[in-house]
Amino acid sequence: MVVGGLSSWLITIESSDWAGATSVDRLSENGEAIALTINDTMLHYSLFYARDGDLQCRLRWLDGPAGDITFLERHLTDLPMMLDTVPASEEDSERNASQVSSDVWKVYAFMLAERITGVRLTADWLDREHTRYLRISNR
Repeated sequence: MVVGGLSSWLITIESSDWAGATSVDRLSENGEAIALTINDTMLHYSLFYARDGDLQCRLRWLDGPAGDITFLERHLTDLPMMLDTVPASEEDSERNASQVSSDVWKVYAFMLAERITGVRLTADWLDREHTRYLRISNR
């Protein structure tokens, strides 16, 4: 696990765990938290957004949103990250069928996180030494 500060945000990166997703509500006490889960093995990709201790919503690749996305709507205008749960037209249905690939969805998820936080996660940040780095050996 990597832990490091970026602007006023604290970023943790877990290589293969869901702890951030299961604790995003607690992490958002008196503020905001975003958890992005990327599991290429199971093809599970989700972005969780919490504010003031409450999970507000979850966006998941190839699925409709869960929760209240009202706050995120202004950030989502040009990021087609969600399926229309009830397509209004044949054109919408075709758009759903050809939704974004998982790789493009992951890029959009990072773009959405940047829009929410105002902070860009860069290659330079990833290359720097951070507050903590925990490596768990596979025995």
